[in-house]
Amino acid sequence: MNDRSNRKIIEDYKFRLRGEFVTWIDQINGMLRDGAEHYKINNKLVDIRNMCCDFLDLCLFEMVSNFEHGKAIKGSIKTNFEPAPKSYGKPCQICGERRVYNICHVIPREESGPKGSGNIIFLCPTHHFLFDHARLSKEEFEKIDKSGLYPEAKEYIEKIIAAKHEMRWRYQTNRFKGCNCGSRDFEFKCHRGANSVEVVLVCKKCNATWMNLWENLHPISRLKTIVYDPYTPESEVDNILNAAEGEIVAFLENINEWLKDSKW
Repeated sequence: MNDRSNRKIIEDYKFRLRGEFVTWIDQINGMLRDGAEHYKINNKLVDIRNMCCDFLDLCLFEMVSNFEHGKAIKGSIKTNFEPAPKSYGKPCQICGERRVYNICHVIPREESGPKGSGNIIFLCPTHHFLFDHARLSKEEFEKIDKSGLYPEAKEYIEKIIAAKHEMRWRYQTNRFKGCNCGSRDFEFKCHRGANSVEVVLVCKKCNATWMNLWENLHPISRLKTIVYDPYTPESEVDNILNAAEGEIVAFLENINEWLKDSKW
């Protein structure tokens, strides 16, 4: 986004903020005229402070078009500020749990995601964690209701969250959403370096090699072998790496069957 566009966004928010302050001052004056109790006025001022912070968040959200995942997800100026939705009694969209539930932000707050209802889904703590870490099953993911979400939140789910889940379903990794070339078609290969052997994914489109994709306790990650002792004789290094390579190659010969049966 160029400087002119950024200046226009800032001017728009400055204009809106002036209008909001007129309303807020009128509300405070009304409370003073009515003899409102001190704590109520204090609470109102706290609300005003929080809404000012929301202005800054939304302004930054408008100005940022590229997140760390490299996708251009543009925000849109909301006509009114929305408070965080009340969650009392809301069931988890996936399992229906009502006793304990979380407010789950589709676009994370650290990426300037808005706090209004259009960026919110209600999930139990377990499914909230699974959603954030791309661990939902296909059946669970399909239960998420996207009808009431902001357009940018729907786009975020489709381009980022769904992509990471697809990588999990197909390749057992949630560390990334696909290759930088845009492809999500990979093949498993054994990669041997000078002092290491491990399973990697190689992009079928551009041949880029992606390494270190599985969590430490994952069965695929545990196949990784690294020889780091500088005093290990070279002949032993070769034997260690040869044995590891043989184990990985044998594993990859049956990788499709393993993926089909894996409950990881």
